[in-house]
Amino acid sequence: SQSNPEAIIFAGNLYGQGSGGYATWFSFDGTEDQVQDDPKMKDYNVDQWVDKVVQDALDQYHHSLTEHQIWAAGGDFNYQNSDHWFNNLDKLIHYVNLNGTVNLFYSTPTIYTDSKLQNPNTNYQLRTDDIMPLADDAHDYWTGFYTSRPALKRQVRKSTNLLATARLLEAYTNITLDQVENILKNTGQQRPAPRVGDGFTDGLEGAVSLATHHDAMSGTERQSVTDDYELRMAEQAIVAETGISLAIKYIAQVEEDLAHCNCNGAPQFTCSNASICAATVNASDGFTVYAWNSLALSRTEVLRIPVSGSSWSCVDEKKEELQTQLLSLDNRTLSIPQLYLNSFNMTQSQIDQALAQLANKADYVLAVKVQLPPVGLASISCSPQSMRLELSTSNVLAQKIKSEERVISNGKYELTVNETSKRITKLKNIVSGIETRFDISWGWYNSSVGGCTDYGNGYNANLTLPPCSDQKSGAYIFRPNSSELYGFDPSFEPTLEIIDTGDLVTEIRQQVSSFASHIIRLYADESLIEVEWTAGSIPIDTPWFDPVAYDTNTSKPLPNNWGKEVILKFSTGLLTDAKFSVDSNAREMIERVRDKRGPTYPDPYLISEPIAGNYYPSTYIAALYDENASFSVALDAAAGVSSIQDGALEVMVHRRIQDDDSRGVQEPLNETQCGCNDINAGPGQMGEYGHEGDGGCECQGLTVRGTMWLALDTPINTNATRRQHALRLNSMPTLAFTNSPNSPSINLSTIATALPPNVQLTTLTNNYAAWNDGAWILRLSHLYQIDEHPTLSQVASIDLTELFAVSPFKIMQATETTLTANQPNPRDSFQFPIVNISAMQVRTFLAWFE
Repeated sequence: SQSNPEAIIFAGNLYGQGSGGYATWFSFDGTEDQVQDDPKMKDYNVDQWVDKVVQDALDQYHHSLTEHQIWAAGGDFNYQNSDHWFNNLDKLIHYVNLNGTVNLFYSTPTIYTDSKLQNPNTNYQLRTDDIMPLADDAHDYWTGFYTSRPALKRQVRKSTNLLATARLLEAYTNITLDQVENILKNTGQQRPAPRVGDGFTDGLEGAVSLATHHDAMSGTERQSVTDDYELRMAEQAIVAETGISLAIKYIAQVEEDLAHCNCNGAPQFTCSNASICAATVNASDGFTVYAWNSLALSRTEVLRIPVSGSSWSCVDEKKEELQTQLLSLDNRTLSIPQLYLNSFNMTQSQIDQALAQLANKADYVLAVKVQLPPVGLASISCSPQSMRLELSTSNVLAQKIKSEERVISNGKYELTVNETSKRITKLKNIVSGIETRFDISWGWYNSSVGGCTDYGNGYNANLTLPPCSDQKSGAYIFRPNSSELYGFDPSFEPTLEIIDTGDLVTEIRQQVSSFASHIIRLYADESLIEVEWTAGSIPIDTPWFDPVAYDTNTSKPLPNNWGKEVILKFSTGLLTDAKFSVDSNAREMIERVRDKRGPTYPDPYLISEPIAGNYYPSTYIAALYDENASFSVALDAAAGVSSIQDGALEVMVHRRIQDDDSRGVQEPLNETQCGCNDINAGPGQMGEYGHEGDGGCECQGLTVRGTMWLALDTPINTNATRRQHALRLNSMPTLAFTNSPNSPSINLSTIATALPPNVQLTTLTNNYAAWNDGAWILRLSHLYQIDEHPTLSQVASIDLTELFAVSPFKIMQATETTLTANQPNPRDSFQFPIVNISAMQVRTFLAWFE
């Protein structure tokens, strides 16, 4: 870590030649391999096993530093018969140690690392680069999983934010799991997980933790496994929402029931990100919104609430009218709930009836500007008006500069729109004066089914590897069949619509194909540009291209059933010289250079995949920059990111593939909206696209919606704002609703003062208090890396007794621990109550509260 030189990871390649290329050579996954130590048996083989282990250990000794070795026993798909494995491992350890040449024992990474570092005269290579983009062969880049299953990735991110809210409210109110379970029983529900502790958050914590497994959130599991991860999170989110409701009712003295619209119930009725929320749409007399802010800073946000009716007003806890604006729903959003229909074996009449039931009942989105206290709860009350109010004149500038061009401004940014070409042409930061040509576009790469990579004319033949491979694109692997970024059906007429009928937000709605669209939002006086994108249903066939295959019997053309890897592209005029940067797990930003690798790689680096070999993972922020300006994109979920052309940043947002990449999934990445992809499959049989059937599937491909926040400014200013944008975007307020505008009002901060802008309250939970002598886990993290910003990268000092000064968040004592709070910090320099936290540092404490 550049920010913390002491944060050094001891790592290296495993020597094994077994499963996955990293496990050791022996395997006890089948019953045929075993250590037979009974000399009466004809398959007695202990001597052979011991000789093989000793000889392999001596051979590995000549290829590694020090005499200590780690042997990884097993790999993926192993240990399904763990008794067989460990019985034979026990025998191996026993008999090898009797030989005396090698000391064999069960170990841990910690024991191994300590042993390797015992000799101070042993020098290890210091690597300042990494293994990204990961590949296991010239054309086998594991850059597809950065985006695979984008809906699951977003569910993990949203559930993590919900968990943060639930933890804070659980600690503040001491609502117990018993209380939550009583509510669930009274409503005919059951808590669908075994009890772990007394906290109502432990189930969601477990489900989110499970979904962050490397073959879960990565999207490299079968569809049925994905469904299980998603179901577990949704079920436990409902438990957490029940606890959140009880906590809000306790804090605000609310008597009415509270509802949520976080997509955890039936998504076609409860997804506010698709403008679907029965709790507000059906509230004909009005409703109250309770908004919880889990960030330890005051913030202003524009809430977007689906409503029915064309005239609404909202007031805060002081009964002062809030700034609001009604926005009509676009057709793309209106269509989303109807995509959940599985019409297999349905008549047209049944289809029409089902579509009518699924139709979105909202007419508008009500945008409301609210001020939220740090780690606090605020309420707003909204009521329909008896007569339609005239829409206010927009203070968002919409000015004609040419007959075909308009300038849209929110006081911070200007976007120039060409209404003839239906494209954005320029972006300007009004405050700093930085401006650039600008465009937002879509495209897709054709998934390879094996063949030769077309290097085109841009690469020296001496700097490329042989182009051909049978590797296919799939859940793990991204491999396009060419470097060409394809467009869409030319018969589709792109649309551009500017909605500037209010003084809170202006929308620019663009649709470039039947399955690719986005809405650009400029909020008044906000130093960001929001892009809400929608991708899907990605078609399987590609009829706008001439057929490339024909039936061998009839000579009739076959459908172009091509996999499609869909990207959203931001093009600027920045002189980036092949450089861009992405975050490393939401921590330090790492510079990436097209067609280059770090100092420990061969130079020159030979190119094999010009597109896939330049994709990198981004979980939080991606950026372009030159000497004068920087352009940043804050992400709401992990995705693959690249800069294939100078000045352009492309984000892969969705994938739908028709072949498997032979990495263990054994089915194509072909997700659908209603959760099935077993086209024409009978029960227990495989369908056209490789998934075991449940009896039939006639469903649209999965549609995914996400949000990005853009910024253009000087490099220093962008470095400051991009972290704040990403933090806000991924910690949006948690909302709960009553069906009355007269519910009790509140505006409460549970902490005495806000944290400085470069520090985040990452964790505060009492869920482990019973194991820690009543102590809660408190975790603070520094948001900026060293030299990222002249002031925000500096050490921050926090007095915990000033931050947590009001009961029940009144801190009495704290001790510092390791990151996971399972043991004391061996380098503890903490003197309660002052915490000094440096760039990129994360500090964890066991804290006792009053």
